Amino acid sequence: MARKRKRKLGKALRRIGEGISKGVKKLVKETKNIPFAPLLPFKLAMKRILHEKGVDTSNDITEIAQKFYNVVIQKKSNYEIYSYEHLAPAAISAIIAAVIDFFKSLKKKKERGEKLTESEEKALELAEKATEEAVSEVKEQAKVEVMSKSYMPIVIIALVAVVLVFFLLKKKK
Repeated sequence: MARKRKRKLGKALRRIGEGISKGVKKLVKETKNIPFAPLLPFKLAMKRILHEKGVDTSNDITEIAQKFYNVVIQKKSNYEIYSYEHLAPAAISAIIAAVIDFFKSLKKKKERGEKLTESEEKALELAEKATEEAVSEVKEQAKVEVMSKSYMPIVIIALVAVVLVFFLLKKKK
């Protein structure tokens, strides 16, 4: 009986370890894209426009942002893609600002009643939808954070009470 418990405990601990390992690997993979995180709401829209222009790209936001900047904004046909470690902070900032300005100009163009191409219209819709979702997610996370902080004293008091009751009941036996 004890061996079965030990085996189950060992399996459970291995699963937890594997889960932690996968989480860390995913975090490390995602942190390489941190400088371009402000462009994540525009990722699908940028990919769509690049696809319309015949440019293939991976799912990496760093590559998408650079290709979008070079092909769509700078209108270059010959360019190189760098990992963000090789880009100067000023270059990263310039890329981010240019991409955001591109989508702002599309929105202003649409508000003025000017005609957008079909791909620009679809890209703008994707960008607007993604930014709305991002804003609502941030608001939801902020609510959870506020709620968790406001209930923290109650949770601590409840945990202390449970521990005290446990020790008091254990001493009586």
